[in-house]
Amino acid sequence: MRINLIFILFYLIVGCSPKVDLALDIENLKKEGTTILQNKHLGNKQNILKISKLITYPIKINTNWTYPNYNSQNLPLHSAFEAAFSINKKKNYFENVTNNYYQKIVLKINNNIVFIDDYSNLIILNDSLELIKKFKIHKDRYYKNYPLKFSLVSDGKNLFVADNLGSIFAYELNNYKEIWRNDLEVPFLSNLSLFKNSIFVSNSNGKIYSFDIFTGKPNWSYETGTQTAKSHKAYKLSIIEDKLLFSNDFGTIACVDLTLKKIIWSSALQSSSIYNDSNLLELADFVAENKAVYIASNLGKFIKVDLSSGSILWSNDAVSTTAPIVNRDTVALVEDNGFFNVYAKDTGKVLYKKNILNSLRSQKIEIENIKVNNFFLASGSFYITTQDGYVFSVNSTDLQSVQHKKIAEKINSNIAFSKKNIFFIANKSEIIKSQ
Repeated sequence: MRINLIFILFYLIVGCSPKVDLALDIENLKKEGTTILQNKHLGNKQNILKISKLITYPIKINTNWTYPNYNSQNLPLHSAFEAAFSINKKKNYFENVTNNYYQKIVLKINNNIVFIDDYSNLIILNDSLELIKKFKIHKDRYYKNYPLKFSLVSDGKNLFVADNLGSIFAYELNNYKEIWRNDLEVPFLSNLSLFKNSIFVSNSNGKIYSFDIFTGKPNWSYETGTQTAKSHKAYKLSIIEDKLLFSNDFGTIACVDLTLKKIIWSSALQSSSIYNDSNLLELADFVAENKAVYIASNLGKFIKVDLSSGSILWSNDAVSTTAPIVNRDTVALVEDNGFFNVYAKDTGKVLYKKNILNSLRSQKIEIENIKVNNFFLASGSFYITTQDGYVFSVNSTDLQSVQHKKIAEKINSNIAFSKKNIFFIANKSEIIKSQ
């Protein structure tokens, strides 16, 4: 069943060529007569302060960060981080295309930092940000000024890359030689996920693929359908035990039993009363724990779903495209409008709700266009970063304690943890190591 997303006179043809710009130029569409209704982000804007603290899982120190959100369940550790946000080192090894709106991915693998710049240069640094290797994975003529999107993941031995030119690659980590590549010409838009000897990804046609990690040959594929106009943020996948969860831009969530090799359930996301427009669907990364999946989106519903059946265990109004954080008894979520929410894990009851952006408003800083892009837990505090370089902290033992700091002009990657340091890309062209 489709969600009612109304698109009038969209003359965007996708799926036939890798060189398809999947962003919509809203102003040009308006001039052509297309009706675009803007999301009001309505809903309950009142503070809810039923708790003053919450219990997190214990702190653990990790050395590798092989997925954008640590693992295929998007369930990162409660990391150790001193949170001074002092910049240890920053280096500029790569070029940046100013019109590239895709968030980059940084991985930390076996003491190396790995990422790809806007010109398809694969860059490998050591822990001190010294250059180890840099090489192009695409020739210039294949993309020119086309904004590139790369998805990265590693199994600790090999690095896997998929992109919106329709290519998927594998490289050896000990020498970064190409093992295999497969060019299918239809843009890959989802993240990558690994299970046993297979790697999974979906493309702009809503087609999900399983590839052999040793040869790159397709094991199987399944097409779910797609809209004409689409957002790359609608394509998500996650693997929990032997279950593959994936989505398309219709808002259909499906679960595949990888052992039985069949779809065991599928369900269409429903929009809430606070969602009153025809914006393109955007989903947060799926977060899974104990056979339950937490799903947030810009449709205005935050839900907990039973992994085995697809039944909704609880639902609450919230507009968020950032993955939630699961704690011992609670789930924390940051909404796109700046509200930091805490829910009871078993019932979904709202225990806490407060807008963290108010600390900027009190200083007369414009907040209308501030966009949250990372949410993580470290050393007992929740941290929220924004695209324009702010970081907010909320103390788990005193939720009323909210602080903020401007650490960059722009943050445009995930946050990768290693030991007591974090790594991210900022200011268009810098890789930063912070503690």
